[in-house]
Amino acid sequence: MVACGGFHTLVVTRAGRLFAFGRGAHGQLGLGDRTHRDVPVEVGPGRFGVAIIVYAAAGTALSGVVTSGGGVWTSQYNYILVVGKEEVAKGTVNVRTRDNVVHGEMEVAALAARLAAEIAAFQ
Repeated sequence: MVACGGFHTLVVTRAGRLFAFGRGAHGQLGLGDRTHRDVPVEVGPGRFGVAIIVYAAAGTALSGVVTSGGGVWTSQYNYILVVGKEEVAKGTVNVRTRDNVVHGEMEVAALAARLAAEIAAFQ
Protein backbone atom coordinates (compact mmCIF):
# COMPACT_ATOMS: atom_id res chain seq x y z
CA MET A 1 0.00 0.00 0.00
CA VAL A 2 1.20 3.52 -0.78
CA ALA A 3 -0.12 6.73 0.83
CA CYS A 4 0.96 10.05 -0.64
CA GLY A 5 0.91 13.26 1.37
CA GLY A 6 1.60 16.79 0.22
CA PHE A 7 5.37 16.29 0.22
CA HIS A 8 5.98 12.82 1.65
CA THR A 9 5.08 9.19 0.99
CA LEU A 10 4.34 6.19 3.22
CA VAL A 11 4.73 2.60 2.05
CA VAL A 12 3.26 -0.40 3.87
CA THR A 13 4.75 -3.74 2.84
CA ARG A 14 2.80 -6.99 2.58
CA ALA A 15 4.46 -8.02 5.84
CA GLY A 16 3.06 -4.91 7.56
CA ARG A 17 6.29 -2.92 7.82
CA LEU A 18 6.13 0.87 7.35
CA PHE A 19 8.58 2.96 5.32
CA ALA A 20 8.54 6.76 4.88
CA PHE A 21 10.35 9.26 2.69
CA GLY A 22 10.07 12.82 1.42
CA ARG A 23 9.97 16.07 3.37
CA GLY A 24 10.07 15.61 7.12
CA ALA A 25 10.15 19.21 8.35
CA HIS A 26 7.10 18.70 10.56
CA GLY A 27 7.99 15.26 11.90
CA GLN A 28 5.44 13.67 9.56
CA LEU A 29 7.78 10.83 8.55
CA GLY A 30 7.54 9.38 12.05
CA LEU A 31 11.29 8.91 12.28
CA GLY A 32 11.83 11.02 15.39
CA ASP A 33 13.34 14.01 13.64
CA ARG A 34 12.62 16.70 11.06
CA THR A 35 15.00 15.49 8.38
CA HIS A 36 14.05 15.09 4.71
CA ARG A 37 14.64 11.60 3.27
CA ASP A 38 15.24 10.93 -0.44
CA VAL A 39 14.91 7.15 -0.09
CA PRO A 40 12.44 5.07 1.96
CA VAL A 41 13.47 4.52 5.60
CA GLU A 42 11.74 2.00 7.86
CA VAL A 43 9.72 3.58 10.66
CA GLY A 44 10.53 1.74 13.87
CA PRO A 45 11.22 -1.11 13.71
CA GLY A 46 9.50 -2.08 16.90
CA ARG A 47 7.81 1.30 17.36
CA PHE A 48 4.42 -0.38 17.03
CA GLY A 49 5.18 -3.28 19.36
CA VAL A 50 4.34 -6.63 17.80
CA ALA A 51 1.45 -5.18 15.77
CA ILE A 52 1.75 -4.91 12.02
CA ILE A 53 0.60 -1.94 9.97
CA VAL A 54 -2.59 -2.58 7.99
CA TYR A 55 -3.40 0.94 6.76
CA ALA A 56 -1.59 4.23 6.29
CA ALA A 57 -2.71 7.75 5.41
CA ALA A 58 -0.66 10.86 4.69
CA GLY A 59 -1.72 14.51 4.77
CA THR A 60 0.16 17.69 4.03
CA ALA A 61 2.27 17.63 7.19
CA LEU A 62 1.11 14.57 9.11
CA SER A 63 0.84 10.80 8.85
CA GLY A 64 -1.35 8.17 10.43
CA VAL A 65 -1.36 4.38 10.54
CA VAL A 66 -3.68 1.68 11.83
CA THR A 67 -2.19 -1.48 13.32
CA SER A 68 -3.46 -5.05 13.19
CA GLY A 69 -4.56 -4.71 16.84
CA GLY A 70 -6.74 -1.68 16.05
CA GLY A 71 -4.27 0.91 17.35
CA VAL A 72 -4.03 4.29 15.65
CA TRP A 73 -0.72 6.17 15.52
CA THR A 74 -0.20 9.66 14.18
CA SER A 75 2.99 11.57 13.55
CA GLN A 76 3.35 15.32 13.27
CA TYR A 77 5.55 17.89 14.94
CA ASN A 78 6.55 16.61 18.37
CA TYR A 79 3.70 14.29 19.38
CA ILE A 80 2.67 10.75 18.55
CA LEU A 81 -0.87 9.92 19.66
CA VAL A 82 -1.82 6.30 20.24
CA VAL A 83 -5.50 5.39 20.25
CA GLY A 84 -6.65 1.81 20.78
CA LYS A 85 -9.88 0.20 21.92
CA GLU A 86 -9.27 1.07 25.57
CA GLU A 87 -8.58 4.72 24.80
CA VAL A 88 -11.68 5.00 22.60
CA ALA A 89 -13.83 3.59 25.41
CA LYS A 90 -12.38 6.08 27.92
CA GLY A 91 -12.14 9.12 25.60
CA THR A 92 -8.38 9.32 26.02
CA VAL A 93 -5.17 9.12 23.99
CA ASN A 94 -1.73 7.86 24.93
CA VAL A 95 0.82 10.61 24.31
CA ARG A 96 4.44 10.11 23.30
CA THR A 97 6.97 12.59 22.00
CA ARG A 98 9.03 12.01 18.90
CA ASP A 99 11.98 10.92 21.04
CA ASN A 100 9.66 8.04 22.09
CA VAL A 101 9.23 9.27 25.68
CA VAL A 102 5.87 8.03 26.97
CA HIS A 103 3.87 10.82 28.64
CA GLY A 104 0.92 8.59 29.44
CA GLU A 105 -2.79 8.68 28.95
CA MET A 106 -4.63 12.01 28.68
CA GLU A 107 -8.24 12.99 28.17
CA VAL A 108 -8.80 14.37 24.69
CA ALA A 109 -10.00 17.77 26.01
CA ALA A 110 -6.95 18.09 28.29
CA LEU A 111 -4.62 17.29 25.40
CA ALA A 112 -6.35 19.84 23.16
CA ALA A 113 -5.93 22.52 25.84
CA ARG A 114 -2.27 21.59 26.31
CA LEU A 115 -1.57 21.77 22.58
CA ALA A 116 -3.39 25.11 22.29
CA ALA A 117 -1.24 26.51 25.11
CA GLU A 118 1.96 25.23 23.47
CA ILE A 119 0.99 26.72 20.13
CA ALA A 120 0.22 30.09 21.74
CA ALA A 121 3.56 30.04 23.58
CA PHE A 122 5.41 29.12 20.37
CA GLN A 123 3.96 32.01 18.37
